[in-house]
Amino acid sequence: MNFVRPVLVLLTSCFLLAANGMAQPYPTRPVRLVIGFAAGGTTDIIGRYLAQRLGQSLGQAVVVDNRPGAGGNLGADFVSKSKADGYTIFLGSTSSMAVAPAIYAKLPYNPAEDFVAIGQVATMPSVLVVTANVGVNTASDLVALAKGRAGGLNYASAGIGSAPHLAGELLRTLTGVPITHVPYKGDALALNDLVAGHVQMMFPSRPSVLPFIASGQLKALAVTGRQRTKDLPNVPTMIEAGYQDYAVESWFGLFAPAGTGQDVVRRLSAALTQILSDREAQAQLAKLGVDSFSSTPEEMSSYVRAEIKKWAEVARFAQIKAE
Repeated sequence: MNFVRPVLVLLTSCFLLAANGMAQPYPTRPVRLVIGFAAGGTTDIIGRYLAQRLGQSLGQAVVVDNRPGAGGNLGADFVSKSKADGYTIFLGSTSSMAVAPAIYAKLPYNPAEDFVAIGQVATMPSVLVVTANVGVNTASDLVALAKGRAGGLNYASAGIGSAPHLAGELLRTLTGVPITHVPYKGDALALNDLVAGHVQMMFPSRPSVLPFIASGQLKALAVTGRQRTKDLPNVPTMIEAGYQDYAVESWFGLFAPAGTGQDVVRRLSAALTQILSDREAQAQLAKLGVDSFSSTPEEMSSYVRAEIKKWAEVARFAQIKAE
């Protein structure tokens, strides 16, 4: 029986070596994609489409988990404190990952330190529009009009801290133009008052304002993104209009908790890049009024840090604070 123990030891060693060599690569079970907004909105629709495509690419189900509240901050906080194993990821956006640190005095997470970027998904620039009777044709004409007019101009937004609000404050920060913020409870109410002439200008999202531009009720002066949009090809960017440091885009990106292994991040990044290079995916995102935009984890990380810095400066200048 003396030979039994050595044989058992040898068999056990061989089994462990074989098990290690046959270990399945990530993922081996379903992945949870946390969305910080309620079902039915733009972020949720983007997230659900992305979850479906990621599931196909990864070979495992990607399950959407809606955790709405505080402009996406509740979802971000949940993911920041989740296990860093790649099985809980976050569809972050401008509000939760760049603006929140600037306007919330006590944020329970740090977007730059508590996450690792996987990659950008899409961007959604706004449009600078004015009422038809304002009588200007370019962004610089509008700035000149406001500076020469007693009391300046009023601009509408969907609420304090919203993308249209920040777009207006960035213009005021860069140019010193005398414009006064008039917050509303959503785009629809703001656009109604803009069309009626109660306010003179606004930076709404493209999907919400395109019908008013097409009907001639509103005039588009510039788009706020880094490049022109396909649905408004003749409308210049604010950069083309002469404001070199002006870029405002609502953006979406994938993030994992800090400490997630680089092999997992690379696997998710490769899957995301493959999806966004597909024409069908680009067309689906375009229907939502967003532009697909792929980046590496390193590029996304640098972009988020730059966005945090930019909006911190704007928030300080405009004294924007969340309730």
